[in-house]
Amino acid sequence: MIGATGGRLSSDVIRFSTEGMGQREAKEYWADHVGDACHGVRCDFRNVEHFSASTEYADFDFGKITQFWVSDIQAQRLPFHISRDGLELLCVSLIKQGNGRISDNSNELFWRPGDVYCGPVSNPFQVEMKGPVEFVTLYFEKSWIRSIGSVPTGLFFKEISAMSGWGKAVSQMMLEISPKSIGDLALPAADIAENIAGLLALCAGPDTAPLRASGRSLLDRLRADMRDRLSSPSLSPIGFAAEHGISVRTLHSLFSAAGTSFMAELWTMRLEQSRSLLTNRRLDKKSISEIAAMVGFSNADHFTARFRKAHGVSPKKYRQGSNEK
Repeated sequence: MIGATGGRLSSDVIRFSTEGMGQREAKEYWADHVGDACHGVRCDFRNVEHFSASTEYADFDFGKITQFWVSDIQAQRLPFHISRDGLELLCVSLIKQGNGRISDNSNELFWRPGDVYCGPVSNPFQVEMKGPVEFVTLYFEKSWIRSIGSVPTGLFFKEISAMSGWGKAVSQMMLEISPKSIGDLALPAADIAENIAGLLALCAGPDTAPLRASGRSLLDRLRADMRDRLSSPSLSPIGFAAEHGISVRTLHSLFSAAGTSFMAELWTMRLEQSRSLLTNRRLDKKSISEIAAMVGFSNADHFTARFRKAHGVSPKKYRQGSNEK
């Protein structure tokens, strides 16, 4: 059981839980130590007979990641909380289990499992959860979002995962992350967050005109350099943009105007190159781990999962099928 001050599951993840508490203690603890102190909301338990909840969160340079498991609850973010906290955050949430409703003075959204929505925490809102509810939320610093693009205000209080293929991509990425799991993924947490932010920009629609000849020429050069450096596991939008003397915003705008994103193209290039390497008879003695490293995957299991998802078979079976032809 975690006490009233919460506790650490690791050096990076902090957990709060009502496990082992009576109903009165659990509600008071959650209202004071989690609702008000951690998330700046007022909890309402008037229609809740049996309450239980837990949450985990981890802080990162771009903001933080939280995961909640909670029974029925209502909560409000009031002007008092906003003026007290002074937070300029954008939240993106994936609902994994349960149903509920979130609203502000002019918008209302009903959500169900699989839905993704986003909105600012700098405005008052009300939320009602019909439990048991499980959801994961990314909190982005708005200043961080602005450094790589624009804040997608057109997506506020909309069900993102049903809007387009980009929305489905956001949903798929959100399914893979949690405060505990994000450190085990192939990319650094900031790169994953940046990719999600870029996909949100694509969901909102391109904010640039169609590419002119100069833009197409630059995009072609960027793509060529990406292909030449697929073996580098640290290839990221921030570093890549700096190396080419352009802003991250310009980088995302170029790919967005072409109907794609930097990370989407990078994954596609890596997987296509891996297919070529797997069918190269001169590389038959190379292990799957070595092939993965040659296209920038530092984790062979992650490479295998990505390859199977893209091509329907594992890299090993793909190689075997090619050799039998």
